[in-house]
Amino acid sequence: MFADGMAPAVIDWPVYCRPASWASAVAVVDALTWHGAPASLVERWSDRAEWDQMLVRALMYRIATNEGLRRAELPVREHVKSYRPVVDLVLDRAR
Repeated sequence: MFADGMAPAVIDWPVYCRPASWASAVAVVDALTWHGAPASLVERWSDRAEWDQMLVRALMYRIATNEGLRRAELPVREHVKSYRPVVDLVLDRAR
């Protein structure tokens, strides 16, 4: 925050830390789910630490957060159609 005559202040500090590869995994999951990215995008980032686990966690995060926000917008069937291919891809890699 900034206020005239005062030093800048941080008022919201997250109490957790996520690996940098987790942020990449969220971007990949979003691209696959909502933007029609090719499945090969998963391989492009596979050199990241714990990549398969990060994909699983990013997918769980996105489903949980998006479903809370979108619940009233689309029927559940529409959401399943969007997530299903990505869930299958991620779970196949994690096995």
